[in-house]
Amino acid sequence: MKKNTNALTSAPISRRALIGALGAGALAVTSLPNILRAQAAKQETPETMTDNHQGAGFYQFRIGIYHLTLISDGGGQAEPSFLFPKVPTDELNTALHDQFMNQGKVPLQINALLIRGNGRTILVDTGVGPDGLPNLGLVARHLKRLDLDETQIDTVFITHMHGDHIGGLLNAEGGIAYPNAKVLINEREYDFWNGNPDLSQTGIPEVARKNTIAKAQNVSKVYEGRWEFLNDDAEIAPGIKLIFAPGHTPGHSGLEISSREEKMIYIADTVHVVQLQAPHPNWHIAFDTFPVQAAKTRNAILKRAADERLYTSGSHLPFPANGHFRAVGDAYQWQPIIWRWVVPS
Repeated sequence: MKKNTNALTSAPISRRALIGALGAGALAVTSLPNILRAQAAKQETPETMTDNHQGAGFYQFRIGIYHLTLISDGGGQAEPSFLFPKVPTDELNTALHDQFMNQGKVPLQINALLIRGNGRTILVDTGVGPDGLPNLGLVARHLKRLDLDETQIDTVFITHMHGDHIGGLLNAEGGIAYPNAKVLINEREYDFWNGNPDLSQTGIPEVARKNTIAKAQNVSKVYEGRWEFLNDDAEIAPGIKLIFAPGHTPGHSGLEISSREEKMIYIADTVHVVQLQAPHPNWHIAFDTFPVQAAKTRNAILKRAADERLYTSGSHLPFPANGHFRAVGDAYQWQPIIWRWVVPS
């Protein structure tokens, strides 16, 4: 039963190949992890992939009293024409050339965020989960590298209910992976996926739409009684509040984290391919539920980030996914941070 509360306390895969694989029932979640997981057969073993994963798989930083860790869930690549189906080919190829990117493949990454402080251990999104191994679903492994496991997470905040954000809520047996956590989500988001969701404006195949909905509804059922539903600007911990960012999905939400006169924003899926969407903020990704609204939201959030010089992170920014946006005319430029080897104390 729904409880309504606010809480305070590497070859590319083609569209044809994707549709064929989905039709054969080989892929069972939303299409971003579908695309990336389709490359898994080229990896040797999950252990090999984890050992070869660049770095330790996480990046630690601080905002005031909060110790934050950007955690990689893994990544892969996809055809740009699949990701941006409405962009003319010549225009897309020019943009790829300008960004020194291969015209046949675009890198994609998936991140989660761990927030510790004020006696709380909060995980923002959970990655693809065990179905994504070996090249995805690495959040749980990287938590262990931080000397944590799922039982120590007291809160999971879900930015939206796509499979690359909710898949890790389930363990390998399809049960609850975070047994001691309450799960927070914007109420609009939960209601959309558990009603009669319309994905007709997305650019993903019909079978992927059905799988996306099925995944969201299954996770909703498994965690029944553990959900806590938030309004658009709810505070989930002191100084940590939602940023309502609709369009990618109806209740898609990021976070603003403020402490001791420091501030950052976590923009979730506002941007998927920053090298292309920062200079072209009106380009929408195939996964956007409402593309026009998504572009409007992206423009507003990037403008705020640039105007206020906000430290920024996000679900699909290139690892370690920390940096700033700079305004360049009517567009933007992503400026990554300089890597710090020692965690600020």
